[in-house]
Amino acid sequence: MSLERVGIVGAGLIGTSIGLALARRGERALLVDVDGDRATTAAALGAGDAGEWAALAACTHVVVAAPPGPTAEVVDQVLRLALTATVSDVCSTKTHVLVEVETLNREMSSRFCGGHPIAGRERGGPGAAQSELFDGAAWVVCPLPGSSAEARADAEELARRCGARTAVVDAATHDAVLAAVSHAPQVVASALAARLAAAGPHAPALAGQGFRDTTRLAESDPDLWAAIARGNAGPLAVELHALAAVLSGVAEALNRGDGTPVADLVRAGRAGRAALPGKAAAPRPSWTRVGVVLPDRPGELGRLLAAAGQAGVNVEDLSIEHAPDHPVGYVDLDVRPEAVDQLLKALAAAGWAAHRSS
Repeated sequence: MSLERVGIVGAGLIGTSIGLALARRGERALLVDVDGDRATTAAALGAGDAGEWAALAACTHVVVAAPPGPTAEVVDQVLRLALTATVSDVCSTKTHVLVEVETLNREMSSRFCGGHPIAGRERGGPGAAQSELFDGAAWVVCPLPGSSAEARADAEELARRCGARTAVVDAATHDAVLAAVSHAPQVVASALAARLAAAGPHAPALAGQGFRDTTRLAESDPDLWAAIARGNAGPLAVELHALAAVLSGVAEALNRGDGTPVADLVRAGRAGRAALPGKAAAPRPSWTRVGVVLPDRPGELGRLLAAAGQAGVNVEDLSIEHAPDHPVGYVDLDVRPEAVDQLLKALAAAGWAAHRSS
């Protein structure tokens, strides 16, 4: 392995989070960014040491966390500067990056292996970074046909040190899958949020938690997503056409007064969501949901979780629904089925309004 000294090019959300994840293990990365203030900020957050471009020459592995557009060019520059280092990237589109790297620098490209951590947030920049961002997440490794064993091993080792689990996938498969599970959802969420104005002046006040949850991705960076869409244009267009065909079919059925396709679509959606893995990619357990009314006061969530803990019940997952300025919220606690009665009894004794949810 050649991860003795890791360099990170790009001190945004992902680059800084990598630095923080390595720092959690006692390792200090070198942080380089075209905006020196971002690198300095990331270093102040504990993600490593801010440095100059030339210092990358002393690194043994460099991960390029640049925007999608210039990623291949930056990889090429790093390969020419750090002549003994292996190099990886974190770009969310892979085919165009791998093709461009080979085109720009075929003789050195064996030291490069593509990568993509399936993790992120709507916010960007070093201030949004988290040391645990990659914990349990998938980190795709996409080698070039000519990637050396060392380059591939280092890309996988970086992922593991950041807390992720690796999956080796070819670039074309990666791009097709990400179009379906990441890039199209972003476009759909943005389209739904953009339709809010067309729904009339009462729409913002009447939009419930479901709309907020469904459109969470609409807060993302427009320029970043334009670059991602360009980098994965073909697969993304295919996915959007497929989605449009499904929705058009539902709309045509509704025009005939037939709601059956809606039920079919919701049923298929439930099946698709049930297929998502649970913790650490294990099959999703059969949890039961307990709904609890939560007063909007400081410390109430902590008091609720403490009550569950005192009852000896582990909360596997939770979600909160709360509208601004509303005096109460609603919390769904996912617990193992055999613990539901025990939890309900304990919560009732502690004064909580709770019930078994469907």
